[in-house]
Amino acid sequence: MRKRHAAGVFCTLALAVTMFTPGDCLDLQASPAGIEPTADLQVRHENTMPAQTVGKPAALASLQTPGWARNIDVEGSIAAVAMYDSGLAVIDISIPESPVILGQLTGFNGSAFDVVTTGGMAYVTTLKNGELVIADISNPTAPSVVGSFSNGSEYMYRLAVRGSLAYIANGMVGLTIVDVSTPSAPVLVSSFDLGGSAEGIALAGNYAYVTTGEILNVIDVSTPSAPTLVGSVTMAGASSWGLTVLGNYVYAATGPVLLNVVDVSNPAMPSVVNTLSVTGGGYSWSATTDGVNVYVMDWDFRTVDISQPDSPQLVSTRPTPGQATDAVVVGDYAFVADLDHGIQVFNISSCCIGATGNVNGDPDDVADVADLTSLIDHLFIGFTPLACLEEGNIDGDPNGAVDVADLTALIDHLFITFAPTASCP
Repeated sequence: MRKRHAAGVFCTLALAVTMFTPGDCLDLQASPAGIEPTADLQVRHENTMPAQTVGKPAALASLQTPGWARNIDVEGSIAAVAMYDSGLAVIDISIPESPVILGQLTGFNGSAFDVVTTGGMAYVTTLKNGELVIADISNPTAPSVVGSFSNGSEYMYRLAVRGSLAYIANGMVGLTIVDVSTPSAPVLVSSFDLGGSAEGIALAGNYAYVTTGEILNVIDVSTPSAPTLVGSVTMAGASSWGLTVLGNYVYAATGPVLLNVVDVSNPAMPSVVNTLSVTGGGYSWSATTDGVNVYVMDWDFRTVDISQPDSPQLVSTRPTPGQATDAVVVGDYAFVADLDHGIQVFNISSCCIGATGNVNGDPDDVADVADLTSLIDHLFIGFTPLACLEEGNIDGDPNGAVDVADLTALIDHLFITFAPTASCP
């Protein structure tokens, strides 16, 4: 009965836009068998996509990790994932559609929080018993600890590694700089008290950008043994755990506020030029960039257009099965740490993979009645942007237009001849 009711509703809508004849609708509603192949005929509740562009992320693959995936980094074809008390996972991502776990490293003194990979090494910070652990992952099937550094602190949060130095957001200790030129014997270079709990960090040029709560601190690290505070600014939101730098701007994920954009062209006088919030969003944990967009993890995977840094625009939201907390972008792919659901892989070059029709951005990538609802609303009612414009070209129009012909094709696919939708471009 429910399927017949759905068919009747959409036949009525189709009649209103001269898509069907009354006879077509009578035939469709008369026979339950006529719509039996659409077994997934229910409306799902989806996150609303507030804008649309061509080229938003498409879910590509998922991999369950041995523990909760908190932070992730990639070097070459190898990803390393910090998994709290489950240690470190080493993953082959040479085929993004089919990531494979190669090895796992456990037995840390603390809870693995952040990870940076470079030169065949993984640099891991830990919570509970603040420590920098250096692991050799050059043989990914047998990762091993080669050295560690501890200064008696309880928490080491995010870190950055450049050359022979590791820069650590070290909680109440502030900024800690460690010489890792000899991985088996890392040595303290300096510590710099910031008067608050240092949690997020990014490097660019001579500066380290370190967050303490909602404050962004600009620190001159041109002399690593004697870092100096140059300037600071208070951002909107709460604690900022993740930030990225592009040009003269720092993009900071700040808790309940999705993103703060800070102009640091004058390091002594950083200024917030804009903030971006999302109604109903989660806690904003991390931000990364591919040089074109900034990707923010706030339990969902969000894409922000920064072509005009002083006016960032949220262009897509992709729900993940778990809770997205970190990501790294490599070429056309984003690898997302998704807590209890391991890692998710997205193709960021296109929002359409396989066949068209998933206009509402369903993570399961199916075309169903929910997509029909979205398409009708887009064309005739609320004119709401589609989650994925490319998915809307259901009839394969070479010009990529989304119009009544695509609605015809989707209704035909779901209820009449069940003809396949057009392939994605």
